[in-house]
Amino acid sequence: MAKTSYTCVECGYKTPKPLGRCPACGAWESFQEVAPSPRAPSRQAHVEAPSPISLSQVNEAEEKRFSSGLSEVDRVLGGGFVPGEV
Repeated sequence: MAKTSYTCVECGYKTPKPLGRCPACGAWESFQEVAPSPRAPSRQAHVEAPSPISLSQVNEAEEKRFSSGLSEVDRVLGGGFVPGEV
């Protein structure tokens, strides 16, 4: 939901809340409520979620891992970096 904004009719200063005095031009009670503009439809492609598979179908191939040289990082990564995964 878009938020309403307020614009000073004297100088065009914009603010998210109404103010008594415009900080830009000093005019009193000069703010007018501006309705939010309608949002344009999203241009992002909607990718369909993959279908779930059973655990028996998961490929358990052991990948060659490269050590980072830091034992804690290697532990968190399951033994090191896997080519093409990072």
